[in-house]
Amino acid sequence: MGKSSYLGLSVVGGEEYRRLRFEFASGGSTIPPRLEDFVIRHGVAGQDDTAMACKVLAYELGGFREDALSSGSGDPIASFNPKAAAATYEHLSSLPGGVLADRDFWRYLSVHILFDVVSWLYPKDNGDRWGTNPNTFNRCAALSLFVRGRLATGCDAQARAAIDAVNDVDVWTSHVVAVSYGSAPQAVGPFMEAVLAWQDPKTGKLSGESRRKVRELSRLVTSARANFVFDLSDMETGREIVASLIPEAEHRARLHAASQGDGSGDGDDEG
Repeated sequence: MGKSSYLGLSVVGGEEYRRLRFEFASGGSTIPPRLEDFVIRHGVAGQDDTAMACKVLAYELGGFREDALSSGSGDPIASFNPKAAAATYEHLSSLPGGVLADRDFWRYLSVHILFDVVSWLYPKDNGDRWGTNPNTFNRCAALSLFVRGRLATGCDAQARAAIDAVNDVDVWTSHVVAVSYGSAPQAVGPFMEAVLAWQDPKTGKLSGESRRKVRELSRLVTSARANFVFDLSDMETGREIVASLIPEAEHRARLHAASQGDGSGDGDDEG
């Protein structure tokens, strides 16, 4: 099998291209940046094995975005994310492993292919969600959608419903994508069920107290991951493990709240 051919963007090139695209979009420049000046070509010149998958994905996510904005939903992003995650995984999962393991590809996908979608999801982001900050690459929007879609595919209906209902940015970034158990649906599904139970049912938000419960449970599940291979279990076993940790997570959260006065120091992610 020959080497995969695909396009990518480096950290420096991707950030400069992103900056220039925003400058053009805001009217600060009358000349759009040329992708050719920044793109890195991997494999055979003039060939792109990912072109069709990227084109279809961009079309679908653009449609989901328009549907979400026209639906009159109070939280259009919450209705967008589950569908976008499923589509991202569906269209990209068949790409070669070497492509999916290359950060250059995810930067290219976020900054070029999905620019309109990512700028809508994270209008104030400084580069983290675009994959142009190497120290926080796990925040890359396209990669996060792919991970979410892959996890949902591996879950049963109950766990998948919880995954679809939890749209807190901090939960996904810090307690799924960035942790060791984040690759196992058998751990993430039950974890998200616990998060969903702690959310405000009306707003879908986490309070300071419930956010602390989530963080403590994440730490406990991470510790359990060292002694338990979630990937080799079934969903019900994963639920049993996570459920056994919830009382301790709630206990630790109460202790933290008592030490802080009211626990109000836990803030939301910047989005």
